[in-house]
Amino acid sequence: MISYLQGKIILKKDKFIILEVNNIGYKVFLSRQTLSRLGRGSSIPSESGLRLPEIESAINPVRNSPPTGPSGAQTPLEVIESQSNSVKNKSLTGHSAGEISNGVKVFIYHDIKEDKSDLYGFLTYEELEFFETLNDIRGIGPKAALEISVVGPLEKIKDKILKQDENVFAGIPGIGQKRAMTIILELTGKIKQLGQKTASADEAENALVQLGFSKQQAKQALENIPSNIKNTEERIKLSLKYLGK
Repeated sequence: MISYLQGKIILKKDKFIILEVNNIGYKVFLSRQTLSRLGRGSSIPSESGLRLPEIESAINPVRNSPPTGPSGAQTPLEVIESQSNSVKNKSLTGHSAGEISNGVKVFIYHDIKEDKSDLYGFLTYEELEFFETLNDIRGIGPKAALEISVVGPLEKIKDKILKQDENVFAGIPGIGQKRAMTIILELTGKIKQLGQKTASADEAENALVQLGFSKQQAKQALENIPSNIKNTEERIKLSLKYLGK
């Protein structure tokens, strides 16, 4: 089962992206909000209109050619290589969220059924966790849960649900006022439990950071702890064991 992917976006559509990881393309469904946070465009062209593969192929025929430009001017090779470097740099900085040095990273919910296998992506583990809570409610499919989970800042959504504000789901296809209240009633207790679990995770994470581990190391270790273990001290001990200490 896939739980995390890191790669570059090679295609972007209204509801999903194709994420290339080790030369394999994964179709990952994203919410509308997440897609907008990732920026526009499925691939990044150069200023001349050439894309990276076209620039690389253009460089090869002239790579061994003697300079032809006038003194002080760029040769054709230098112009093309300059465009290539510009595009490569843009490809690493073109996304405002979920970005790392060599692409995009997403946490994955892998929905496996008899007739299909779908991937749903999230920029933070908290968004994924909330999605899973929504998806557990009877009558909410993964696509509706995906839209609900990121209609706004996560804490704001939780706060509105705890206040039983049915308007929190306004604009979500297929969810009217009556259905919204049913969902809110089912979610209230689960969100309180989720909040307790998050608080415990935060305490354990802070303790690991104080012991000299990075936040990323702490989060990764805690994500490998069984969910039924709630005690903070026990979670820290198991995390240290995972980290080899």
